[in-house]
Amino acid sequence: MGVTISLPDEPVRVAAGQEAGCEIRLRNDGGVVDEFLLDVLGDAREWAQVTPDKVNVLPGEAATARLTLRPPRSPRVPAGELPFAVRAVSREDVEGSSVEEGTAVVGPFTEFALDLLPRTRRGRGTARFRAAVDNLGNAPLVVELFADDEDAQLAFRFRESVVTVAPGMSLLVPLKARPRQVGWFRRGRPIPFQVLAVDKERQEQTAVGALHTVPLVSPTLLKLLVLAGALVIAGVVLLATVFRPTPTQSAVSNSANTQQQQASAASSQAAGARQQASGAQQQAAGAQSQAAGASSRAAAAGTQAAAAGSQAAGAQKQASGASSQAAGAQQQAAGAQRQASGADSQAAAAGTQAVGAQKQASGANSQAAGAQQQAGQAAQQAAQARQQASQALKQAQAAQQEAAAAQKQAQQNAAVSLPALAALPPGTGTVQATDARLRIATAPATNGAFTATAYTVPAKATTYVSDLVLQNPDGDTALLEIRRGGTVLLEVGLTPAAPGNPSQTLDEHFTAPLQFDPRDQLVLAVACTRPGTGATCDDAVLFSGRTVLAP
Repeated sequence: MGVTISLPDEPVRVAAGQEAGCEIRLRNDGGVVDEFLLDVLGDAREWAQVTPDKVNVLPGEAATARLTLRPPRSPRVPAGELPFAVRAVSREDVEGSSVEEGTAVVGPFTEFALDLLPRTRRGRGTARFRAAVDNLGNAPLVVELFADDEDAQLAFRFRESVVTVAPGMSLLVPLKARPRQVGWFRRGRPIPFQVLAVDKERQEQTAVGALHTVPLVSPTLLKLLVLAGALVIAGVVLLATVFRPTPTQSAVSNSANTQQQQASAASSQAAGARQQASGAQQQAAGAQSQAAGASSRAAAAGTQAAAAGSQAAGAQKQASGASSQAAGAQQQAAGAQRQASGADSQAAAAGTQAVGAQKQASGANSQAAGAQQQAGQAAQQAAQARQQASQALKQAQAAQQEAAAAQKQAQQNAAVSLPALAALPPGTGTVQATDARLRIATAPATNGAFTATAYTVPAKATTYVSDLVLQNPDGDTALLEIRRGGTVLLEVGLTPAAPGNPSQTLDEHFTAPLQFDPRDQLVLAVACTRPGTGATCDDAVLFSGRTVLAP
């Protein structure tokens, strides 16, 4: 007894996302009517179907069935040859079952995505980005990477410009962007750019980013430098104004008094000269001896004038003139008269000089008052400059506090909003999308015991779970737990959703993904209290995220 299975000699060719099939021929080699159960073995069993799956065959007769292959459009089904087997199990004679092997050829398809991490950076020099290439196809992907900005203001450099990515995997390629020119004082602005990935079939994917340039000298520092320069200039002007030597009022007054005294002395000497000249006129007719006496008196007057001339140069000149006139009186009395007239002129000139000295003293007083006024204005300007400096310093401190607060907020936002890819170690690494479904069907537990099943993280890998979908299709009443090994991470009470529609689905999404280290277990545990529409509690969890493979 037994059964013989026949498959076509040629492999079954099928494109991903489509279907193809072939005919299966069964022959009953036994002596009785037998029923054969048909199924598919191997990796193709999830997307292969035999129709019908039960065939009754008379002894020595043959029957046919249809094998249909529907490979999904997913990187989990690699392109190329894929072996499978068709098994026929006899109901009458289990030992007479048979298995026949065949081959399916799955056609390749290309699909990929490109992303830039992070999207925006700030800096004065070179900024570092990472281009993430995800291969969503079922065949190895070879792409060439380019980067460019519209106005050619940036220079770009990839660590590798041509990369190969395995099916279902991701690859991070470091990228450096540097501004060709950086301004000293010009306000920075964002420079947008674009990263392009092109495969062998000329399919393209793009990602956009921006580099925000920062000037070498910040606006706050520039304001402080200008303010410091203004304070230095104001200080120099103030010092020059306050400490400049000026004639004092007392010195000017003393000079005026001295000149008045010199003028009075000259007037007195002039009066004595006039008296001497009058005596000389009376004695001129008598004798020359009287003239000599007049000469002696004139010499005495000249001596007095000389003494007065030590106090003022003008009085000395006057006494010298009077001496000359007295000497001339020896020959002519009229000469003495002319000397007296000259002394009067000199006295008047001395008075004029005294008036001028008084005017100079008044002008000096005015200059001193103006200097004091300028000193007061300079002191006011210095006080205003100090006040402006204090305000600028306060503004600078406030700007620094705002910048620190903005940086802290940006770090917090980055820590909250980074996807699972941002948790990768620095440098080039590979990640792959991960999703799986854990299902438990269990009878009610009288003592609250849990039934569990688990997903184990591969060695040398770390899994980040960002989404959980809890499924209660039959409306069971149960307690469901999600654990990391023996640690409970999530506990949910399952109940029927609504009368007539008991199915229940709960979504859980995590901003900071759950991390499972190498060989950790993600455990689904259910304690069934009361089944819904079925005889047992049938519950499941679908989780998705990314797995980081160690280098």
